[in-house]
Amino acid sequence: MTNEHEQPDLDDVLEQARHLAQGLIAAQQAPGDASFTGVAGGGLVKATVSPTGHLQHLEISPVAADPDKTEALADSVLAAVREAHGAAAAALQARFAGLTQNL
Repeated sequence: MTNEHEQPDLDDVLEQARHLAQGLIAAQQAPGDASFTGVAGGGLVKATVSPTGHLQHLEISPVAADPDKTEALADSVLAAVREAHGAAAAALQARFAGLTQNL
């Protein structure tokens, strides 16, 4: 793996780079129908995002649409979107976890 001057073998480095590139491509080609949902406001607000974190769907119960409580509704929407985004990010991180392990 190293030569007499303790430098990495170029073939090993190139093989690791090829392995990393193949892993990145495979991880990016995850099923397109995967989605992640965040829930807030006691279930009154649900946000669904794609694996890359793009908001796909937002569901707000009519019960949550009180004109006198728009700030609470906005907070619930943000919380649901953040929860869904966090789940998508965690799933993406899990896919990439082993790729750089041996570099």
